[in-house]
Amino acid sequence: IRFGDQILQINETSLAGFSSDKVHDLLKKAGNNNIALAVRDRPFERTLTLHKDSTGHIGFLFKEGKITSIAVNTSAARNGLLIDHNLLEVNGQNVVGVKDKDIS
Repeated sequence: IRFGDQILQINETSLAGFSSDKVHDLLKKAGNNNIALAVRDRPFERTLTLHKDSTGHIGFLFKEGKITSIAVNTSAARNGLLIDHNLLEVNGQNVVGVKDKDIS
């Protein structure tokens, strides 16, 4: 299992609609051996390398970790960044759940 993978089932129990607390309870109650997981590999994830322009910007805005807008003729636009997608890592650091002001 890697960061970003989705666990779909634990021991043939579908996790659709389960809270993370309920999933943790299922894992805790499972035996020590032979836990069967159904996993979907990282959904639509891409790695992009963006470059700052002369003003130090890379060309996109985000709110709560989600990309909200992309400036025209910027590194973000040229490299195919998409709105309504989430930031997962910045410079190799996981930023899921990190406050916007702490992402640099």
